Amino acid sequence: MIFNVLSSIGTFYLAYMMATNNINQHAYLGSVYFYLHFQYSGWFFFAIIGLLLSKLKYFYSFSYNPNLFKFFFAACIPAYFLSILWAHLPWYIYIFPVIAVILQLMGISILLKLLKKMWPEIKEKWSYHIRLLLGLSLLALIIKLSLQAGSIFPEISKMAFGFRSIVIAYLHLVLLGFTTLFLLGFLLQSGYISKTKSALTALVLFIIGVFGNEFILMIQGIASFGYVLIPYLNELLLFVSLLMFISLVWLIITMKNSMKI
Repeated sequence: MIFNVLSSIGTFYLAYMMATNNINQHAYLGSVYFYLHFQYSGWFFFAIIGLLLSKLKYFYSFSYNPNLFKFFFAACIPAYFLSILWAHLPWYIYIFPVIAVILQLMGISILLKLLKKMWPEIKEKWSYHIRLLLGLSLLALIIKLSLQAGSIFPEISKMAFGFRSIVIAYLHLVLLGFTTLFLLGFLLQSGYISKTKSALTALVLFIIGVFGNEFILMIQGIASFGYVLIPYLNELLLFVSLLMFISLVWLIITMKNSMKI
Protein backbone atom coordinates (compact mmCIF):
# COMPACT_ATOMS: atom_id res chain seq x y z
CA MET A 1 0.00 0.00 0.00
CA ILE A 2 2.95 2.32 0.68
CA PHE A 3 4.18 1.85 -2.89
CA ASN A 4 0.64 2.38 -4.18
CA VAL A 5 0.53 5.79 -2.49
CA LEU A 6 4.13 6.59 -3.48
CA SER A 7 3.33 6.01 -7.15
CA SER A 8 0.82 8.88 -7.08
CA ILE A 9 3.72 11.37 -6.84
CA GLY A 10 4.35 10.69 -10.52
CA THR A 11 0.79 11.63 -11.51
CA PHE A 12 0.79 14.71 -9.25
CA TYR A 13 4.00 15.93 -10.89
CA LEU A 14 2.48 15.38 -14.33
CA ALA A 15 -0.49 17.50 -13.28
CA TYR A 16 1.89 20.17 -11.96
CA MET A 17 3.78 20.34 -15.26
CA MET A 18 0.56 20.63 -17.23
CA ALA A 19 -0.86 23.27 -14.88
CA THR A 20 2.29 25.40 -15.10
CA ASN A 21 2.72 24.69 -18.83
CA ASN A 22 6.33 23.73 -18.09
CA ILE A 23 6.70 20.30 -19.67
CA ASN A 24 10.17 18.82 -19.95
CA GLN A 25 10.39 15.64 -22.01
CA HIS A 26 12.69 13.82 -19.58
CA ALA A 27 10.66 14.92 -16.56
CA TYR A 28 7.44 13.90 -18.31
CA LEU A 29 8.67 10.39 -19.13
CA GLY A 30 10.34 10.08 -15.72
CA SER A 31 7.02 10.87 -14.01
CA VAL A 32 5.14 8.32 -16.12
CA TYR A 33 7.73 5.62 -15.41
CA PHE A 34 7.72 6.57 -11.71
CA TYR A 35 4.00 5.88 -11.51
CA LEU A 36 4.21 2.67 -13.54
CA HIS A 37 7.23 1.33 -11.63
CA PHE A 38 5.76 1.71 -8.16
CA GLN A 39 2.41 0.38 -9.36
CA TYR A 40 3.79 -2.67 -11.17
CA SER A 41 6.94 -3.49 -9.21
CA GLY A 42 5.60 -2.16 -5.92
CA TRP A 43 1.88 -2.34 -5.29
CA PHE A 44 1.00 -5.16 -7.73
CA PHE A 45 4.07 -7.27 -7.01
CA PHE A 46 3.92 -7.23 -3.21
CA ALA A 47 0.14 -7.72 -3.18
CA ILE A 48 0.53 -10.80 -5.40
CA ILE A 49 3.36 -12.28 -3.34
CA GLY A 50 1.22 -11.70 -0.24
CA LEU A 51 -1.73 -13.53 -1.83
CA LEU A 52 0.54 -16.39 -2.88
CA LEU A 53 2.01 -16.79 0.61
CA SER A 54 -1.50 -16.69 2.08
CA LYS A 55 -2.19 -19.91 0.16
CA LEU A 56 1.19 -21.58 0.61
CA LYS A 57 1.27 -21.12 4.39
CA TYR A 58 -1.30 -23.93 4.81
CA PHE A 59 1.06 -26.47 3.22
CA TYR A 60 3.08 -28.71 5.54
CA SER A 61 6.29 -28.07 3.59
CA PHE A 62 5.97 -24.27 3.83
CA SER A 63 8.73 -22.37 5.60
CA TYR A 64 8.90 -18.60 5.22
CA ASN A 65 12.24 -16.85 4.71
CA PRO A 66 11.96 -13.15 5.77
CA ASN A 67 14.73 -12.25 3.31
CA LEU A 68 12.23 -12.79 0.50
CA PHE A 69 10.43 -9.61 1.54
CA LYS A 70 13.53 -7.73 2.66
CA PHE A 71 15.44 -8.18 -0.61
CA PHE A 72 12.53 -7.19 -2.87
CA PHE A 73 11.53 -4.29 -0.61
CA ALA A 74 15.09 -2.93 -0.50
CA ALA A 75 15.33 -3.28 -4.29
CA CYS A 76 12.06 -1.55 -5.19
CA ILE A 77 13.07 2.11 -4.83
CA PRO A 78 16.54 1.93 -6.46
CA ALA A 79 15.06 -0.27 -9.23
CA TYR A 80 13.22 2.82 -10.47
CA PHE A 81 16.49 4.08 -11.92
CA LEU A 82 16.42 1.11 -14.32
CA SER A 83 13.53 2.85 -16.05
CA ILE A 84 15.38 6.13 -16.60
CA LEU A 85 18.93 5.10 -17.49
CA TRP A 86 18.35 6.82 -20.85
CA ALA A 87 18.16 10.20 -19.07
CA HIS A 88 21.97 10.79 -18.95
CA LEU A 89 22.24 10.27 -15.21
CA PRO A 90 25.48 10.96 -13.29
CA TRP A 91 27.81 7.96 -13.24
CA TYR A 92 27.42 7.36 -9.49
CA ILE A 93 23.64 6.89 -9.89
CA TYR A 94 24.33 3.62 -11.73
CA ILE A 95 25.30 2.06 -8.39
CA PHE A 96 21.63 2.03 -7.35
CA PRO A 97 20.21 -0.01 -10.25
CA VAL A 98 23.11 -2.46 -9.95
CA ILE A 99 22.27 -2.98 -6.27
CA ALA A 100 18.58 -3.31 -7.16
CA VAL A 101 19.27 -6.01 -9.77
CA ILE A 102 21.42 -8.00 -7.34
CA LEU A 103 18.77 -7.81 -4.61
CA GLN A 104 16.01 -8.82 -7.02
CA LEU A 105 17.98 -11.83 -8.23
CA MET A 106 18.60 -12.86 -4.63
CA GLY A 107 14.89 -12.46 -3.88
CA ILE A 108 13.68 -14.51 -6.82
CA SER A 109 16.18 -17.26 -5.99
CA ILE A 110 14.64 -17.54 -2.50
CA LEU A 111 11.14 -17.74 -4.01
CA LEU A 112 12.17 -20.38 -6.54
CA LYS A 113 13.87 -22.48 -3.85
CA LEU A 114 10.70 -22.32 -1.75
CA LEU A 115 8.48 -23.36 -4.67
CA LYS A 116 10.87 -26.15 -5.66
CA LYS A 117 10.76 -27.51 -2.12
CA MET A 118 6.96 -27.33 -2.07
CA TRP A 119 6.42 -28.60 -5.61
CA PRO A 120 5.41 -32.21 -4.70
CA GLU A 121 2.70 -30.89 -2.38
CA ILE A 122 1.61 -28.19 -4.86
CA LYS A 123 1.34 -30.79 -7.62
CA GLU A 124 -0.77 -32.99 -5.36
CA LYS A 125 -3.19 -30.34 -4.06
CA TRP A 126 -3.55 -27.85 -6.94
CA SER A 127 -5.19 -28.83 -10.23
CA TYR A 128 -3.43 -28.64 -13.60
CA HIS A 129 -5.13 -25.41 -14.67
CA ILE A 130 -4.24 -23.67 -11.40
CA ARG A 131 -0.62 -24.75 -11.78
CA LEU A 132 -0.68 -23.63 -15.43
CA LEU A 133 -1.92 -20.12 -14.63
CA LEU A 134 0.38 -19.61 -11.64
CA GLY A 135 3.33 -21.21 -13.42
CA LEU A 136 2.96 -18.92 -16.44
CA SER A 137 2.64 -15.96 -14.09
CA LEU A 138 5.91 -17.02 -12.44
CA LEU A 139 7.52 -17.37 -15.88
CA ALA A 140 6.42 -13.81 -16.73
CA LEU A 141 7.97 -12.59 -13.46
CA ILE A 142 11.27 -14.34 -14.22
CA ILE A 143 11.33 -12.80 -17.73
CA LYS A 144 10.54 -9.38 -16.25
CA LEU A 145 13.41 -9.58 -13.75
CA SER A 146 15.76 -10.87 -16.46
CA LEU A 147 14.86 -7.94 -18.73
CA GLN A 148 15.45 -5.54 -15.86
CA ALA A 149 18.82 -7.13 -15.22
CA GLY A 150 19.70 -6.72 -18.93
CA SER A 151 18.60 -3.09 -18.95
CA ILE A 152 21.35 -2.25 -16.46
CA PHE A 153 23.53 -1.77 -19.55
CA PRO A 154 22.76 1.77 -20.81
CA GLU A 155 22.91 0.88 -24.52
CA ILE A 156 20.36 -1.89 -24.08
CA SER A 157 18.18 0.39 -21.97
CA LYS A 158 18.22 3.15 -24.60
CA MET A 159 17.40 0.63 -27.32
CA ALA A 160 14.50 -0.88 -25.36
CA PHE A 161 12.91 2.38 -24.22
CA GLY A 162 13.41 3.95 -27.63
CA PHE A 163 10.87 1.66 -29.32
CA ARG A 164 7.21 1.93 -28.40
CA SER A 165 6.35 -1.72 -29.07
CA ILE A 166 9.14 -2.88 -26.70
CA VAL A 167 7.80 -0.68 -23.88
CA ILE A 168 4.23 -1.88 -24.49
CA ALA A 169 5.37 -5.52 -24.60
CA TYR A 170 7.14 -5.09 -21.24
CA LEU A 171 4.11 -3.41 -19.64
CA HIS A 172 1.79 -6.12 -20.98
CA LEU A 173 4.18 -8.80 -19.74
CA VAL A 174 3.78 -7.46 -16.20
CA LEU A 175 0.10 -6.51 -16.28
CA LEU A 176 -1.28 -9.39 -18.35
CA GLY A 177 1.36 -12.09 -17.98
CA PHE A 178 2.31 -11.72 -14.33
CA THR A 179 -0.55 -9.89 -12.63
CA THR A 180 -3.68 -11.00 -14.51
CA LEU A 181 -2.70 -14.65 -14.94
CA PHE A 182 -1.85 -14.89 -11.23
CA LEU A 183 -5.16 -13.31 -10.19
CA LEU A 184 -7.10 -15.69 -12.46
CA GLY A 185 -5.19 -18.64 -10.97
CA PHE A 186 -5.84 -17.30 -7.46
CA LEU A 187 -9.57 -16.93 -8.18
CA LEU A 188 -9.68 -20.44 -9.65
CA GLN A 189 -7.88 -21.92 -6.63
CA SER A 190 -10.12 -19.99 -4.22
CA GLY A 191 -13.30 -21.26 -5.87
CA TYR A 192 -14.45 -17.92 -7.29
CA ILE A 193 -14.11 -19.40 -10.79
CA SER A 194 -15.84 -22.73 -11.25
CA LYS A 195 -13.81 -25.62 -12.62
CA THR A 196 -16.31 -26.38 -15.37
CA LYS A 197 -15.16 -27.29 -18.86
CA SER A 198 -16.55 -24.01 -20.23
CA ALA A 199 -14.72 -21.84 -17.69
CA LEU A 200 -11.44 -23.71 -18.13
CA THR A 201 -11.69 -23.41 -21.92
CA ALA A 202 -12.21 -19.64 -21.58
CA LEU A 203 -9.10 -19.44 -19.35
CA VAL A 204 -6.99 -21.37 -21.86
CA LEU A 205 -8.14 -19.07 -24.69
CA PHE A 206 -7.21 -16.05 -22.58
CA ILE A 207 -3.75 -17.50 -21.97
CA ILE A 208 -3.31 -18.03 -25.71
CA GLY A 209 -4.36 -14.42 -26.28
CA VAL A 210 -1.91 -13.07 -23.69
CA PHE A 211 1.11 -14.90 -25.04
CA GLY A 212 0.02 -14.31 -28.64
CA ASN A 213 -0.05 -10.60 -27.84
CA GLU A 214 3.44 -10.77 -26.31
CA PHE A 215 4.83 -12.74 -29.24
CA ILE A 216 3.49 -10.28 -31.83
CA LEU A 217 4.80 -7.27 -29.89
CA MET A 218 8.18 -8.99 -29.56
CA ILE A 219 8.34 -9.58 -33.33
CA GLN A 220 7.29 -5.98 -33.94
CA GLY A 221 9.97 -4.72 -31.54
CA ILE A 222 12.74 -6.83 -33.06
CA ALA A 223 11.73 -5.69 -36.53
CA SER A 224 11.82 -2.08 -35.33
CA PHE A 225 15.56 -2.40 -34.58
CA GLY A 226 16.18 -2.75 -38.31
CA TYR A 227 13.28 -0.45 -39.24
CA VAL A 228 11.59 -3.37 -41.02
CA LEU A 229 7.83 -3.17 -41.50
CA ILE A 230 6.13 -6.56 -41.17
CA PRO A 231 2.64 -6.56 -42.74
CA TYR A 232 -0.58 -7.39 -40.86
CA LEU A 233 0.94 -7.19 -37.37
CA ASN A 234 -1.62 -4.59 -36.29
CA GLU A 235 -4.42 -6.82 -37.56
CA LEU A 236 -2.97 -9.74 -35.61
CA LEU A 237 -2.82 -7.59 -32.47
CA LEU A 238 -6.48 -6.73 -32.98
CA PHE A 239 -7.30 -10.43 -33.37
CA VAL A 240 -5.57 -11.52 -30.15
CA SER A 241 -7.11 -8.55 -28.31
CA LEU A 242 -10.56 -9.69 -29.43
CA LEU A 243 -9.66 -13.23 -28.39
CA MET A 244 -8.80 -12.04 -24.87
CA PHE A 245 -11.94 -9.90 -24.69
CA ILE A 246 -14.23 -12.71 -25.88
CA SER A 247 -12.63 -15.25 -23.53
CA LEU A 248 -13.11 -12.93 -20.53
CA VAL A 249 -16.75 -12.24 -21.46
CA TRP A 250 -17.24 -16.00 -21.83
CA LEU A 251 -15.63 -16.54 -18.41
CA ILE A 252 -17.86 -13.91 -16.75
CA ILE A 253 -21.01 -15.45 -18.29
CA THR A 254 -19.88 -18.90 -17.10
CA MET A 255 -19.28 -17.58 -13.58
CA LYS A 256 -22.74 -15.93 -13.46
CA ASN A 257 -24.40 -19.11 -14.66
CA SER A 258 -22.59 -21.18 -12.03
CA MET A 259 -23.75 -18.75 -9.33
CA LYS A 260 -27.38 -19.17 -10.43
CA ILE A 261 -27.03 -22.94 -10.15
